[in-house]
Amino acid sequence: MRQKAIGFLLLCAALVAACLYLSQRSMRQTQQDPPSANGWTQVELSQLPRYRRDDADFSADSQGGIFYPDAQQGIDVSEHQGKIDWQKVREDGISFAILRVAYRGYTEGRLAEDATFRENLAAARDAGIELGAYVFSQALNEQEAEEEAAFALSILDGAPLELPIYFDWEHVSGDERADRLTGEQVTRNALAFCRAVEDAGYRGGVYFNSSVGYWKLTLPVLAGYDFWLAQYEPAPYFFYDFHMWQYSDHAEVDGIETAVDRNLRFNETTDSP
Repeated sequence: MRQKAIGFLLLCAALVAACLYLSQRSMRQTQQDPPSANGWTQVELSQLPRYRRDDADFSADSQGGIFYPDAQQGIDVSEHQGKIDWQKVREDGISFAILRVAYRGYTEGRLAEDATFRENLAAARDAGIELGAYVFSQALNEQEAEEEAAFALSILDGAPLELPIYFDWEHVSGDERADRLTGEQVTRNALAFCRAVEDAGYRGGVYFNSSVGYWKLTLPVLAGYDFWLAQYEPAPYFFYDFHMWQYSDHAEVDGIETAVDRNLRFNETTDSP
């Protein structure tokens, strides 16, 4: 009897998970409004372009690459990738890279420069790769977000970038310094960061997965900046449009000995408000 009960519970859990997955997949196709835990009004939601690319237009290869017509292939890297042969990366079809410039520790909150940023910046530039940057944020408030931006700008020291500097806030474990921030505060932090890098002459952007995009960030507030979606699927299905898609965190690229994040950057958004 006990085994039957356990089996029944497992079956129910599997059915719930399947229903959640299918409801997310159908959201874009049926044009239903997504969940909005931050109380977005319909007017605010209507200001965001909707995502309208066709799943059938995406294709994949055996090395973990995903392709879309006219989209650029890119990677994002940090010191975790070690020494990189950027010429081999370029020859493997990678045309852009987002480099981690700095990060804030998620326990004590100390800021640190990525150990390989300066080397990667110079070597990737020499290889003819377009560049952007990102900061892993654990800011508790706008002041700390501005501090993160200022720290990144001091490292860049005016170096040109073709692509934005992205604000990357992520939920860590549930008990770290920034895990309990409200969605409103995370949004305020992202906005303060993007404004700071914009004031310095760079473009600002925000990195998020679908959960953070729907339930944490108030996206209409950030609509003037580049959106970078992380979602590891054969094709993306976020309701609103985005400029760049991180589609894998374990792909292979020539010139890099470790697994690496792969991205597609789209030439233009798919809809207008």
